Amino acid sequence: MTNNRSTGIFLHITSLPGNFGAGDLGYEAKKWIDLLSQNSIKIWQICPINPTGYGNSPYNSPCAFAGNPLLISVELLRDWGYLKDNEIAKFPNFSQDFVEFDKVFNEKNKIYLKAFERFTPNQFYRDFCEEENYWLEPYVLFLSLSKKFGTVRWNKWDKSFVKYDKKTLDKWASDNKKELDFYRFVQFVFHSQWFDLKKYAVEKGVRIFGDVPYYVSYESSDVWSNQELFELDKNGAMIRVGGVPPDYFSENGQLWGTPIYRWEKIKNTGYDWWLKRIKRAFFYNDIVRIDHFRAFESFWAIDGKAKTAKVGVWAKGPGDDFFNNIYKNMEKIELIAEDLGVITDEVNKLRDNHNLCGMKVFQFAFDGNRDNYYLPYNCNRQSVMYSGTHDNDTVLGWYKLLDETTKTRVKDYIKAKNDGEVLENVIREILASVPVYAILQLPDLLGLGSEARFNVPGIVSDKNWAWRFKWKDISANNFNNLKNLIRIFGRN
Repeated sequence: MTNNRSTGIFLHITSLPGNFGAGDLGYEAKKWIDLLSQNSIKIWQICPINPTGYGNSPYNSPCAFAGNPLLISVELLRDWGYLKDNEIAKFPNFSQDFVEFDKVFNEKNKIYLKAFERFTPNQFYRDFCEEENYWLEPYVLFLSLSKKFGTVRWNKWDKSFVKYDKKTLDKWASDNKKELDFYRFVQFVFHSQWFDLKKYAVEKGVRIFGDVPYYVSYESSDVWSNQELFELDKNGAMIRVGGVPPDYFSENGQLWGTPIYRWEKIKNTGYDWWLKRIKRAFFYNDIVRIDHFRAFESFWAIDGKAKTAKVGVWAKGPGDDFFNNIYKNMEKIELIAEDLGVITDEVNKLRDNHNLCGMKVFQFAFDGNRDNYYLPYNCNRQSVMYSGTHDNDTVLGWYKLLDETTKTRVKDYIKAKNDGEVLENVIREILASVPVYAILQLPDLLGLGSEARFNVPGIVSDKNWAWRFKWKDISANNFNNLKNLIRIFGRN
């Protein structure tokens, strides 16, 4: 844990402005880092940057190690000599307000194919393919076979490919070399652009705060190529799946449909797959949040055929042994525990045993209980205070939907004379709070309502994960005020 009080802004990369349908790793991202740096904001928090699957969720990926091709900068590909001005000039005009995921991906994929035709493998590329082979080869094979059989549901493929058989797959790779080389090229470009952006952030004194989901998608190269590490039957179907019981977000709980880990088998490997995953996360990020941390103590296991998450059992996770192993193999890493939801003393003990910061969400604090875990005066230093997470409404959207009694509690706490003072006072309260890190959602800083909400958990919607801002939305006054609060409350 760091002792340096800092401020951060949550903004996923896709939410950045730009002319290519979604925020990317190029010049707009560097402009964003400049804005943070100029205003003493030391942390940029993002969602996972892996490729997205069903519902466009960053938490549902076909590979837990790969980078999302959607985030590749077309402009950088041009500047690196792989595209021409007239080729990127033909890129369609997509919405500047939200990401049209499928349309944008399809257009970008066409332009990546053009760049690939001009690419000559070099030593950097060969080193990348060799060093990342452990995840890269299963991933490119998974993409190729998914295309061949028309589904990412790998247990529905031809039987000869359901099991990850090296002899069969070597022949497939040989017969489909150019297609697989294209997928490798895309990942190499992502890797290179990310490295360039990360280096820039370091130079500007901005730390990137990333996210590692606890579970991985069933429709992934991770599960397909490591079937022995998951609770699957002989046909590859899931025996039990992950989720959470009914909570603040959903009266039916959340049924994620992700396969459960076979923790004993993983432990017998020295947690090898997980260790590689955490190491990869720290290539991408300076700080890493472990999403659904509580599952390392106990997780909600649901029958694989269930329709809701209401019925399940709490099963034991790997606990202290897992983190002892991680820290034995990786020194000086900063992990944050996403400890929201149903939290027990055992979960808190696991977090504290390994000196991890937990999470506090301001919006959860006003149930009328003065011992509420999230009230700022109950928060300790070793935590991260949020105006809201990617799963919450904006502060204005949240406040608007509160009943009058709760609105009064909020205004009393933050000393707001009227509704018009609520947002400004909430931001001040978060910056003044004890936790070492204070993180604001960008829409809160911009004074936006529910129209800028990033995600509503438990539903699939084309509005989820899609919101984007424009540079004209940025108010110098808002950032000047924030910079002043950062100074006042010792977060610079």
